[in-house]
Amino acid sequence: MPWTLEASRESRTISLYNVLFTVLPPFVIGIFDQFVSARILDRYPRLYALGQKNVFFTKTAFWLWWATQCITFRPLWIFSHFVLGRPRTGAA
Repeated sequence: MPWTLEASRESRTISLYNVLFTVLPPFVIGIFDQFVSARILDRYPRLYALGQKNVFFTKTAFWLWWATQCITFRPLWIFSHFVLGRPRTGAA
């Protein structure tokens, strides 16, 4: 049987799928997401000050988010580590 490029095409297809469906959506949301339209910001320039003074994103908000993630992650880790067991490596 002659050698084909099917294996390389398969890996490229999987890579493209991963890029399109895992990396692209956060970029699109980050580019097009906005709190206030440009017209309102032009009309009320003081609204820029809210972002410059970190009214919406403070150190306290960051650490509260971080603590919440740790509290949420711990039961999931315990379940996956002790209930499901460690993944087996090597051939059986």
